[in-house]
Amino acid sequence: LRRRALDIARACLLTVIPLLYVWGLLTLPLLYCLVFVTAMFSMAFGPALSSTEPLIVKEEQLTQINALDQSTMTIGQLVGPAASGILIAAIGAQYVLFVNAGTFLVSALCKLPLRIPENGKGEVGRHPLHQALRDLKEGFCFIFVEHRLLIVLMAVSSLFTLGSTGFIYLLPVIGKEIFHASPFQIGWLWASLSAGILLTTMWLLMQKPIDLCRRVWMIAGAAGFAGGAAVLLALTDSLLLAAFFIAVVGASSGLVNPFVSASLQERSPKELLARVFSVFNTGYLAFAMIGMTAFGWLADAYTPALSVVSVGVVSLAAGGFTVAMLPWCYRYRRAESGKRALAAAG
Repeated sequence: LRRRALDIARACLLTVIPLLYVWGLLTLPLLYCLVFVTAMFSMAFGPALSSTEPLIVKEEQLTQINALDQSTMTIGQLVGPAASGILIAAIGAQYVLFVNAGTFLVSALCKLPLRIPENGKGEVGRHPLHQALRDLKEGFCFIFVEHRLLIVLMAVSSLFTLGSTGFIYLLPVIGKEIFHASPFQIGWLWASLSAGILLTTMWLLMQKPIDLCRRVWMIAGAAGFAGGAAVLLALTDSLLLAAFFIAVVGASSGLVNPFVSASLQERSPKELLARVFSVFNTGYLAFAMIGMTAFGWLADAYTPALSVVSVGVVSLAAGGFTVAMLPWCYRYRRAESGKRALAAAG
């Protein structure tokens, strides 16, 4: 119900924008406010989706389902701009927003057949504000006191995001300023990034369940490959090699987030999943904003090549940080094995 409500709310907000434009009432401050509120609803959708998936699929399938989420998002990022450009040319920008709002309504209708059990622990008769404060306290204690490994996973993902998001938003600048690429060639470079993500998704779909510490090793390797590819990208002058290095960065990015998301889903109680992913998404977006701003400033103030090298250094640092966390992971795995042995003996 909540996920359908989020889709309907976003559809209504996107419908308001062209209506105000047609009526001559749309102003820039009002547009900023509507976009901000729409983004707030979109921010809530991610944790809602991530907290639903463990209720639908088996635990050993969580990595694959997160990889599929990522691949569908990638396909949307590829198809969406092209479809929007065609529709804008055909019917005008303001009417494309009506079409966009309609897609959210279709999404809400697709969710109608779903029947997912709720996992809330709210007490009957408790005031909603008191219940919200209690839930907030439980979520905070779970993440920061009881299961500090979740903080490590969030930190690894956020640090990797700092570099990868900056790299993604630098791609047009890289193509234009470093390789003097045409718009068609820049589109080819974008496609290389998406191809890398999709290849990783296909590989993950064919894998058996991977234990936590092996995932951490693979995340460290992915960060290392992404960092090395970014540095080499800044040193090459071949567009073909550039496309290969960008595909490596995409493949590495496609590995990290499904592993981290699946690990959080496996280790969080179902009633706390939404709060855990709210914290996770907040950190993700904060580091994404920092990455876009910092690396964009470096490209503007100095050179795009320096900015790309800086992205590589950050990714290599993320890999080093991940390796440093491995002893903690092994201790956590031994503790989990001990708990299971005690439970079996009892």
